[in-house]
Amino acid sequence: MRTRRHIRPGRGVTWAALAVVAAMAAPAGAQPIAPGYTLCDYAIGFTNAVTMAWAPGGVLFVAHEDNGTPTRVYRIAQGGSPITFYGDTDLPDPDSIAFDASGIVSGVPGTVLVGGICSPVPEGCIWAVRPNQTTFTRFGPSTALGNTSMIRIDSTGRMVFTGNAGLVMVSRGLLPTTLFIVPGSPFGIGIDAADRIYTASSDGVIRLHSAAGVLINDSFASGFFGLALAVGPGGVWGTDLYGVEISSGGRLLRFNAATGEPTVLGTGFNASDIVFGPDGEMYVTTRTFPVSGASAVLRIRPCRANWHGRGCVDSQDFFDFVNDFFAGNADYNQVNGTNSQDFFDFVNDFFAGCP
Repeated sequence: MRTRRHIRPGRGVTWAALAVVAAMAAPAGAQPIAPGYTLCDYAIGFTNAVTMAWAPGGVLFVAHEDNGTPTRVYRIAQGGSPITFYGDTDLPDPDSIAFDASGIVSGVPGTVLVGGICSPVPEGCIWAVRPNQTTFTRFGPSTALGNTSMIRIDSTGRMVFTGNAGLVMVSRGLLPTTLFIVPGSPFGIGIDAADRIYTASSDGVIRLHSAAGVLINDSFASGFFGLALAVGPGGVWGTDLYGVEISSGGRLLRFNAATGEPTVLGTGFNASDIVFGPDGEMYVTTRTFPVSGASAVLRIRPCRANWHGRGCVDSQDFFDFVNDFFAGNADYNQVNGTNSQDFFDFVNDFFAGCP
């Protein structure tokens, strides 16, 4: 944890230095809002992003919703660019994606697994894109697979994915089998360190099953209408469950792992996936709203100095904080109401940036 230094003008930061914030440009346009977090663009300039999968070395693979035209998935290099198509074959509906690091599912370590419709609805396929980018159909066509919306890999290398008509299916390389069935259509899957499986379904309910498919909680949480779930990796995120919704007012939520109690972290997300990267940070795929093809991957991290909760830390955070401070509504350190120490603590964090 970063240790805060209490500073005052003349000790590390001068009043003159505060003037530089006026030169820091603020982002324009409608954006998701998450006060206390930064939502910085990690990768931009591509379209129809859906689900994501990290390779251990920091390369990000992103599924590419077809909208009726066969296409390939994206490979995003470490650091967020360049963004290139991946694979030697256009696929009819590459909606879901996972990285088969061990090769247990595909037979070749480092293969990218891609799911979606491959023939007349509702028959689906799971394709495999090998490290040399040759592509083949691993499973399907199959009515049971349907339009696979989410694929995750658990700690044992097993593939866990959504199938047709409420099916949640698994494979270790053999033909997929049904692990359990949920009401409605399952969309999101989140897997914890014990390989327990959270599912978000079209009925708005999040359920929890054991790794063996035994129902643990038939209503871990309700009222969630999103496509994506992820379990925190520890550290600042803890091991709670996180979810993000796809709509103009879509919420970013944290669900207490013990009780399922939700906390709204942000709003305005139009997001189709949420994952934690090798760096321990949260990443979310978003699109502009109303829905268009323009996409971005956001990197999200705790940062109290992002006072207005939009984009990265910028000059508007400073001005918004000052306005709230003089209105008596800026208890930054949550100690004894709004006072001068809140101002100095904010300024210290503002200039230090986020860890």
